[in-house]
Amino acid sequence: MRIPPSTSHWSSLRIPLLLILLWWLLLFLLLMWTQRREDAYTEELARLQLETLYSSIADMRDWNAENGGVFVRENPESPANPWIPEERRALYTADGQRLVKINPAYMVRLISENFRSTMAGFRIAGLHPKRPGNRADAWEEAALKSFDDQHGERFELVRSKAPQFRALAALHAKKSCLECHEDAAEGDLLGGISLTLDAAPLSLAGEARKKDAARAFGLIGLVGTLGIGGATWQLNRKREKAEAANRLKSAFLANMTHDMRTPLTGMLGMAELLAREEEKPRRRYLLENLRDAASSLLDVVDGVMRYSLLEADRRPVLDKPFHPAGEIEACLAAVRPACESRGLKLECRISPDIPSVLSGDAFRLRQALGNVLGNAVKFTERGSISLRVSRADENGDACPLRFEVRDTGPGVPLCDRERIFESFEQGTRRTQCERGVGLGLASARLIARAAGGDLTLEESSEQGSLFVLTLNFGFPSDAGTDVPSCRSRSEEGGMPPAAPGLPARKGEVLVVEDTPVSALFLHETLSGAGYSAHTANNGADALFLLRSRRFDAVILDLGLPDMDGLDIARSIRDGRTGTDARTPILLLSALPLSGNARCSPDISREAENCRFLLKPVRMAQLAETLDDMLAGVPDVSRSAHDSGDAGSCGEDIPVFIRQDALDAAGGSVSLLQRMIDAFLEEIPSLSDMLKQCPLSAPELRRTAHSLKNSAGLLGLPRLRAICAALESAVPPENPPLQENSPADRPRSIMDETLRADAVRELSQALAALRREQEKNHAPSAGDR
Repeated sequence: MRIPPSTSHWSSLRIPLLLILLWWLLLFLLLMWTQRREDAYTEELARLQLETLYSSIADMRDWNAENGGVFVRENPESPANPWIPEERRALYTADGQRLVKINPAYMVRLISENFRSTMAGFRIAGLHPKRPGNRADAWEEAALKSFDDQHGERFELVRSKAPQFRALAALHAKKSCLECHEDAAEGDLLGGISLTLDAAPLSLAGEARKKDAARAFGLIGLVGTLGIGGATWQLNRKREKAEAANRLKSAFLANMTHDMRTPLTGMLGMAELLAREEEKPRRRYLLENLRDAASSLLDVVDGVMRYSLLEADRRPVLDKPFHPAGEIEACLAAVRPACESRGLKLECRISPDIPSVLSGDAFRLRQALGNVLGNAVKFTERGSISLRVSRADENGDACPLRFEVRDTGPGVPLCDRERIFESFEQGTRRTQCERGVGLGLASARLIARAAGGDLTLEESSEQGSLFVLTLNFGFPSDAGTDVPSCRSRSEEGGMPPAAPGLPARKGEVLVVEDTPVSALFLHETLSGAGYSAHTANNGADALFLLRSRRFDAVILDLGLPDMDGLDIARSIRDGRTGTDARTPILLLSALPLSGNARCSPDISREAENCRFLLKPVRMAQLAETLDDMLAGVPDVSRSAHDSGDAGSCGEDIPVFIRQDALDAAGGSVSLLQRMIDAFLEEIPSLSDMLKQCPLSAPELRRTAHSLKNSAGLLGLPRLRAICAALESAVPPENPPLQENSPADRPRSIMDETLRADAVRELSQALAALRREQEKNHAPSAGDR
C-alpha cells in the first residue's frame, strides 16, 4: 500500500538545507577567525625580528656610551665626526697614526650605512638633527611627535607600493650625547632609531598558510555536507514516512471502526428485541448480559473511531460563541449516572470571573473535558470527584480556561505519569471492571495541545489524582450573536449513548433537534424502527454531517437555535450540501402550518418531497411516516395535522399523565425513564434562564418552544399549555421584555409550575418507574 506524501519536496528538504547552511556559516566564521589569527601571527613575527635587531643596536650604543666612545683608525669608511669639537675629535698614536673618535650616534650611523641585509634596515631619525641626512620622513615625524615620557615605541605595517613593517624607538640624550648636542639637556628627546622590514616575504608565507587553511576547511565542509546533510535528510524522510503511515493508520482505524459499528448495533438491537419478547427471567438475564457485553465492545470501537478521527483531523475546528457553563454542565450530566451508581459525590465549582459567553469550539471542550471526567469516574470506586474551573490568566485578547479534575482513586504511580497520556496505554493499577483501550487521556491531550493548551497530571498532597486541562478560547466579536443552546448536544460529542436499536437495514437518518429530550426520543424511536439515527443539535452541525456522509432521510425541527429548519431543507434541495437533492425530508414543529410564521401554505412546492408532523409525535406515527417517505407513498395526513395546539393556563389541567408519557415512548418504560432523567437535568438551567430580566423575545420564545416540546413527549399537559400560551403571546420580533410586560404573567405561572408541580410530579414518576423496572428486570435466585 502506498503511503500518501504529506508535505512538498521543499518541505522535506528544508531542514537538511538549513542545517547545511548553518554548517557552512560556522565553517566560514572559523575560516575568517583563522585568517585573522594568521595575520596577527605574521605581524608578531615581524615585531620580534625588528625587536631583535633593535636590541642589538641598542646594546652596542650603550656599550659605546659607557666607555666614552671609541677611537678607530681614520679611513674613508670611518672618517672623523665633524660634529665633535676639533680638540676632541682625534688623537695620534706613538707611530703617528691618526685615530678618530666614534661616539654612539656616529657608530650607529656608520653600521647602518654598511648593513648588508636586503630585508631589514635601520637609521637614526630626528626632528631637528645636526646632520640633514638624519631628518625624519613623514611616518617617522608623526611617530616622534606622538612620543611622550611614557611611550617611546611605535610599530605598524605601512601599506605602500612596497609594504613594510616599520618600528621606531626613541633616543633620549645621555651624558655622552651632550658633546655634540650642546644645546640639549640630559634626557631630552633627540630622535629615534628607525627600523624597517620588508613585508613581502612574511606576507607570502602567511598567504600560503591561509590558502592551505581554506582548502582544509573546504574539505571539512564537503564532508559535513555529505554526512550531516545526508543523514538529516534521511531522518527527515523517515519521520515524514512515519507520520504519513500514522495518518494512514488513523484513517484505516476510523473506517474500520465505523464499519464495525453496524454489526455491533445489530447485535445490540436483536438482544434488545429478544429481551422485550422473552418472559423467562433467566433468559432475560442472559440477554441483558449479552447486551452489556456488546455495549462494552461498542464503547471500545467508538473510542478508537473518535480518536482516529481526531488524529486524522477530519472535523474542522470551529470558532463560534457558546455558553461555557452549559457545556460544563453537559459534561457533568454525562458522568452523573455513573457517579450515582457507584455512590460517588460529584462536585463542581466555577469561578465567577468566567464570562457567560465565549468563542471557540464547544464540541472540542465537551470531548476533552468529558474524557478527563470519564477517566476519573472509571478509576474511582469510592469518595468524590470534583471539578474546579477558573481562568488561567488575565489576557485581554484571549480567555484561557483551567479545568482541575480531582478524584479520590488509587492515584497514578510515578512511572506511569507520562505513559498514560500515550495512545493505547493505561495505568498499571486496574481492576476487572475497568474497560477501555487507553485513548481517553491521549485524545484529551491531543485536543488541548491543538487548541494551544495542555493536559497534565500534577502533584497532589491528597489521595487520588489531579488532572489539569487548559484550553484557549476567545471573546465573541459581536455581542449580539445568537448563541446556541448551552444544553444541546450532538450525537458525536455530548449526548449520552442511547439504548441500542435494530440493525441499520432501512437506511441512515439525520435527526436535527435542539431539545435533548426530543432528540433522545427521536433517536430511540428510529433505532427501534430499524434505522441508523445520527443526531445534530443545531444547523451548523447538521450541515457538517450532510457534507461528510450520505443520508437516506433527514428529520428537521423548524425551531433551531442558529438557523431555520427550512434553510437547511432549501440547502439540500439546491444541492449546496453535496447531498442528493431528492433526499426525503420530514419537518417537525410544535405549531400547525397555518399558524407557523416560518412556513408558507405552499411548503410542498418550496421544498419538494417534504413531510410535516405536528409535535408531539408518536412512535408508530413517526416510523410509519418515515417508511412511507422512503417507499414513495404520498402524504395524505397533512391536513389532519394542521390544527391548533395552544392551550389555556388553567389550574384544572393535570400536571402529569403517566399513560400519555408511556404512549409517547411506545410503551418502553426504559426509554421513558431516560427521557425523564434528561428533562430533570435540563430543568435548573431553563428555570434560571426564565428568571433573567430583561430577556429578549427570541430567547423567551425559544425557551418556551423547547419546554413545550418536552412537555408534550413526557405527558405534562399543564406545562405544555402554559408554554404554548407564552409562545403565542410573544411576537416574533420584540424588544427585550421587562418585568411588567404582557407576557410576564404566563411566564411567572410557567416558572412556578416548572419549579414546583412539574419537578415534584416528575420526581415521583421517576421513582415509580425505577421501582417497576427493577421488579420486572431482576432475575430470581432460582433462575440463575
